[in-house]
Amino acid sequence: MFDSTHTNIHEILQDFNGLHPKLQFRAETEKDHTLNYLDITMLRKPAGSKTSIYRKPTFMDTIIPYTSNHPAQHKHATVRFLFNRLDS
Repeated sequence: MFDSTHTNIHEILQDFNGLHPKLQFRAETEKDHTLNYLDITMLRKPAGSKTSIYRKPTFMDTIIPYTSNHPAQHKHATVRFLFNRLDS
């Protein structure tokens, strides 16, 4: 468990960023009891926690229409992506 009195996140971040010049890490901080990690939003409440799917502000929930002039493999890839995301 993280204990801010014994652990300095900035020192850990500096150590991680010194491992390789092409790898750069950053630390996310909680804002209003909410933390976005990968594509999940975690909300901390007194009664427990809640998770939901995080969407960037630029996210557009559109997919390639079936009647469009895109190659069939692009359309099939969209369906596979959505199914795999649902499954995981």
